[in-house]
Amino acid sequence: MQKNILLVSKYLMLVTILASTLTACGLYNKQSELGEKLGVDYHNYPPSENFPFGYFAEVLEPGMNIDDVHKIVIEYVKVINCENTREIYYYYHSSDKKATRIMIIYNGNMTFKKVVPEDKDSLSFDVTSCRPGLLGKQVYTNP
Repeated sequence: MQKNILLVSKYLMLVTILASTLTACGLYNKQSELGEKLGVDYHNYPPSENFPFGYFAEVLEPGMNIDDVHKIVIEYVKVINCENTREIYYYYHSSDKKATRIMIIYNGNMTFKKVVPEDKDSLSFDVTSCRPGLLGKQVYTNP
C-alpha cells in the first residue's frame, strides 16, 4: 500500500513538472514570435517573463507623441485605457491573470511619460476605471 502511494506521488509530481514545462515552452514560443515581429531577440531584454517590457523601455522616449508610441507598441492581444493618461496592453492572453500586462503612462499633453511592467506575483494594475481601446481611438483590440 505504501509503495503504491509513493508511486502515485511520483507520478503526480512528474505530471506537474511536465505541465509547467509545457506552459513555459508555450510562453517562450509566443515571446520568440513577438520578438521576430518587433525585429529583436527577446532574450536580449531580461527578465524574459516580462517581454516585451524591456524592449519598450529601451525604445520609447519621454516626450514621444502618442501616435508614435502606437506605431511601436504592437501585436498585443488587448488594450484598455484608464483615466485619460494610461493604456494597459495585454500580451499573450486577454485574461488579467494570464496575460503579461504592460502599462504606458502619458503626460497631460498625451506625450509618453513612462512604461511600467506588472508584478507577476500580484495583479498590481487597477483596471476598474478603464475602457476598451487605445486612448483617443475607438475600441481597438488587435492591430
